[in-house]
Amino acid sequence: MFESMSIKKKMNYLITMATVAIFCATIFVFWAMSNIESEYSHLRHNSMSAGFSVLKIEKNMNYVSRTTRDIMLGGDYQKDIEKLKSSIENIRKEFDHLKDIMATDASSLEMVKKAQSSTMLFLENSLSMMLSFSKEQIKNDAPTLYRKI
Repeated sequence: MFESMSIKKKMNYLITMATVAIFCATIFVFWAMSNIESEYSHLRHNSMSAGFSVLKIEKNMNYVSRTTRDIMLGGDYQKDIEKLKSSIENIRKEFDHLKDIMATDASSLEMVKKAQSSTMLFLENSLSMMLSFSKEQIKNDAPTLYRKI
């Protein structure tokens, strides 16, 4: 087939094939780079958002610890109970946000659900323990209450 063609036609075929190959490679590279960019943006957004949620949960857990300690030391009972309830609700919202972020990753979602379950159990038990004490009990019977815990 190529024996009867002139050199000019052969060169034209070669140039056409090289142009088509370069054009296809360019399209492939453009598609791959745009796909990588969208994957990176998705990963960066999710990891940053999940990291912030975890930090907010940790901050609220520390605040719960300080608030329960303040209750046990005789601080403003009503104010501290409200702070405690508010912190628990904030933690619940952050776990819900974290579950929304992890919705596409089944193993991570399962881990978040387990963490939420154990954390909320701890928080609800802490709240119910604090609600079982009265302000007068804390003032008058502190040594007895500490022995219970």
